Amino acid sequence: MSPDPADGGSDAGPAPRRRRAPARLAGAAVGVVAVAVVATLLAAGSSQPSTTIAGPVPGSTGPTAPPTSGQSPVTYPTSTSTTAPDVAEPPPVTLAEPWWAYKGNLDGPRVLVVGDSITDQASEEVTKELHPDFATQVIGLSGFELAEAEPYLARYPPTRPDVVLIEFGTNDGNEILADPSGARRDRWKATLLGYRDLFRGACFVPVTMPASRDYPAWNDSQQELNDWLLATFPDTLDWNGFELRERAAGNRLLTDDLIHPDAAGEAALATLYRRGVERCLR
Repeated sequence: MSPDPADGGSDAGPAPRRRRAPARLAGAAVGVVAVAVVATLLAAGSSQPSTTIAGPVPGSTGPTAPPTSGQSPVTYPTSTSTTAPDVAEPPPVTLAEPWWAYKGNLDGPRVLVVGDSITDQASEEVTKELHPDFATQVIGLSGFELAEAEPYLARYPPTRPDVVLIEFGTNDGNEILADPSGARRDRWKATLLGYRDLFRGACFVPVTMPASRDYPAWNDSQQELNDWLLATFPDTLDWNGFELRERAAGNRLLTDDLIHPDAAGEAALATLYRRGVERCLR
């Protein structure tokens, strides 16, 4: 159980955890990682007819993405995870290509964006910002903790992304705060360091998390993680600091829960993501 608000706090309680939903990728709700893809979809030079796929299961081997202009085919590997995230099986969807393929400007640098409901809510804005100039994959995992993103991330190291942007931590906050031993906090940090090591050669860009609710103990715990991010990863994007400065200037960017972006916040977050990508590629 999460502790009660500490001295001076209100009865706002722990951070609300969004109900799990199928993953939204590049603005489309398509679900967990792939199960079976019809062979005709994979044939090089095929007309790529609309094909129904059930979506992969973590641990299955993804198909080879069709060649794109100026790029050789990329094979997506088997996940190293032994357990699937606690997400309902998505319904079949109709796609003309594997959902995990990069989209946008396929001749541009490759950018992988993976985050929780904060990124998920802003995914359409993020996609609009990045698609014109970058080969992009945006994966929104609403309600997910950091460790639960591993089956998604594990498919991408062989694709050699130039930039990997990671936004997680809000859904881990209650459990981290409730563990006085600090083991959950240490595990969270070790998980993020492990993700960085998956993408050697890429610019690795964590994003700080909101830490300004009416719950001082939770804020302090989240801010410690933010401080660690800023001290450990030189390309960290300080979304929390940016939002606080905008709030002080009278510009609202969050909904009433002080966690998720409102419409203006979605646009601001997408702009911040783009600036972070451009900074990496200078």
